[in-house]
This record gives sequence, C-alpha cells and structure tokens, in this order.
Amino acid sequence: MGQDVSQFKTIRDGIRRNDEDLQEVDLSGKSVGDSRTVKLAQALRHNDVVDKLVLKSCDISHVGVTHLCDSLCSVLITTNIRVLVLDENVKIGSEGGRLIGDMLKNNGVLEELSLNGCALGDLGLVGIAFALHDNQSLTSLELGSNGLKDEAAEHIAAMLKENTKLEGLSLFQNQITGQGAKCLAEGLGINRTLTWLGLGKNFLGVEGAWALSDGLRVNRGLQWLAVGGNSIGDRGVTHLATLISGEQESLLSLGLGDNAITDDGAVNLAEAMKRNKRIASLGLENNHIGLQGASAFAGMLRTNRALKTLVLTGNKIGDSGGLQLAMSLSDNRSLDTLHLADNPVGEETMSALLEVLTGGNKTLQRLDLRGVAMSKMAQRKLQRALHDQSSVVQLAIGPSVHGGGHSAMSDDVDDSDGHASGASSVPFRHGLRHKQSMSGLEGDMDMY
Repeated sequence: MGQDVSQFKTIRDGIRRNDEDLQEVDLSGKSVGDSRTVKLAQALRHNDVVDKLVLKSCDISHVGVTHLCDSLCSVLITTNIRVLVLDENVKIGSEGGRLIGDMLKNNGVLEELSLNGCALGDLGLVGIAFALHDNQSLTSLELGSNGLKDEAAEHIAAMLKENTKLEGLSLFQNQITGQGAKCLAEGLGINRTLTWLGLGKNFLGVEGAWALSDGLRVNRGLQWLAVGGNSIGDRGVTHLATLISGEQESLLSLGLGDNAITDDGAVNLAEAMKRNKRIASLGLENNHIGLQGASAFAGMLRTNRALKTLVLTGNKIGDSGGLQLAMSLSDNRSLDTLHLADNPVGEETMSALLEVLTGGNKTLQRLDLRGVAMSKMAQRKLQRALHDQSSVVQLAIGPSVHGGGHSAMSDDVDDSDGHASGASSVPFRHGLRHKQSMSGLEGDMDMY
C-alpha cells in the first residue's frame, strides 16, 4: 500500500530534486500526519514532476491541508499535480474543506480530486462548490461519506448550472433526501458536461427517483447514473423506466442495486428496456426479483440489441426464471456479461446455460454463478464444456458473493488461447465510480 513511510525523507528529497521516478507518490495508510505533510508541501514547491499524490488515511487535519493547498495554488510554484487523493482523513473537516475550496479558485492544473470520508459536512462543501462555478481544470470530484445533506446538494446543483468542465461526481453514502435530489435534478437539467453521477446509499426514495427522472429528460450528457441503496422501490424504478423508454438518449449505465425492487418494478423496467437502444449496463443486485421479473427480462433479451451487462445477483430467481433467462440467450446477440450469483437457480438452469452457450450463443463472455448450488463434479463439467465449446472467457463459481468467498471472476486454468476456465481477481465493487471504460468489466460492476 504505497511507499514506505520509513523512507519519507528519501521520498521528500526525491521530490525536491524532481526525481523522474516519483511521478506518483502514494503514502496511503502511513502515519504521515500534519508534520510530514508540511514537509511534503514544502518539497512540492520545488517540483514539477509529481503527477499524482495519494494521501489516503494518513491522519492529516486541516493544518496539513493548509500547507498542501498553499503549494498547489501559489502563482510562484510550478507544481503539476493532476490527481490528489485525500480520502479517509476525517480530521480535515469543514475547515479543511474551506481551504481546499480556496485552493481550487486559483489552481488551474488539478483534474481529479478525491475527498471521500473527510468529514466535510455541508459547511465544508460550500467553498468547494463555489470554487467550481469557475474552475476550468477539475474533471472528477469524489465526495462520498462526508455527511452531506440537502443544503450541500443545493450548492452542488447551483455549481452544476454554471460549471462547464466537471465530468464525474460521486456523492456516495451521504444523507441527501428526495428534496436534495430535486435540487440536483434542476442542475442536471442545465448542465451539459457531467457524464457520471454516483448517488448510491443516500435517502432519495421515490421522490428522489421521480425528481431525477424529470431532470434527466432534458439532459443530454449524463452517461452513468448510480442510485443503488436508496429505497426507491417499484414506484421509483417505474419513474426511471418511463425516462429510459422515452427520449432520454445519453444514459449508457444504470445502477439500481439494493432498492427493494420486486417483480412489479422489474416488469416495468424490462418493458422500457425493450424500447431503449442505448443502455449497455443494467445493475439490479440485491433486490427482490423472482419468476415474473426474470421472465420479463428474458423477453427483453430476445429483442434488445444494446445491453451488454446485466447484473441480477442476490435476487429470488429460481429454476423456472433461470431457465427462461438461459434460453433467451439463444436469440440474444449483444449481452457479454451476466450475473446470476446468489440466486436459487439449480440444475435445470445449469443444463440450459450449457446447452445454449455451447450451441448458438457466441456473445456471452463473462458468467457469474457464485453461490449457486452445484456439486464439484458439475462445476468441473461446466468449466470444461464452456472452456472448450463456448465464447465464455470468465466463469465465476464457488462460494457466495456475500458468504465469505472472495469476489473474483474465476480463471483457474488460463490456456494459451486466452480462454479461462475456472478466478482472476476482478473485484465486484459496491463503492464509488472512478473514470473507467463503460464497457470495461470493473466499471460495469459498480452497481451503486
């Protein structure tokens, strides 16, 4: 995890000398504290090589931030830091947020700023949001787990109406309600540059889902929206279904995990997806979808030609629903990633998947069946057949996703032809959205 803090003096001196090997400095989890941060900031005043500075969980307070910000905004200093990560430094607080806001008013180089878990609160957010009204360099801002409420959402919305540079914003795991979502929706209705927005694990509810769907009707820029863990339920997802079945043409990825969605909501969403020609990734992990919902998605997969990733992990899909999903793949020519982990599917579904994937379907490449009851013999048979006779290159089987098993796609055997038959460590993250390819595996796993 980053460079060794025992080598801090060497690192500091290397920064001062403009050492070309120190383009990225990562001291994550080390006892840097304010005193070393001050020395680091002083060294940066003589440096134009460091491109990325990561100080995650380093026990830094607003005192250290003061000196760091001084080095990042002085007109007399040539620092070229484009990426700054200060996650999980809870002592930064609202005062640190104010200082960072002042820095952003004068810094024209920083492109990515991550402040997750810094206890900013609404007060600390105000200065940052105000600075971004005019800032023309920052493209990515992460503000997860900062206790932000509706007042912060109001300031962010005002910023979105004027900012023309920011592309990505994470507000994961804060305290924003439906009222805050209304404010954000107003900002999104005017903004034309934001392409990804993470709102997972807030308190949006049905009201928030309605507000966002209303605001996004006129938005033509947002491509990735994550609203998992917001208790939007069937009514909320129906509002979003209406959105994606209509004129909204920019969304490519929609994360709806952990929202208490049942078959009723799933049916409405599947009907909307029959008409949608853009969304490539749909996440519905940890909901309450059963036979009717699975049947509706199967019908959608027979006609939809855009969807590439479908995540149904942790629902209530049994063999009847699993069988229909499997058979629909014989007509599908777009889906390359399917997650059915932790569903009570059984042998009928496995047999159908084996038949379809070794027969007509040549599109599916990644299949997650972790937590599905299979004997070791059945697992080996499935691995062998899919390796030899299908397009599947990544298969995840074994322990449950949430039951102590590691979160990894499997590739126990990686042959020279590039096929993988059994786990490569590709994480199924439930956290924050980072700038990644929309079609990339890791990016599509962010269901919140």
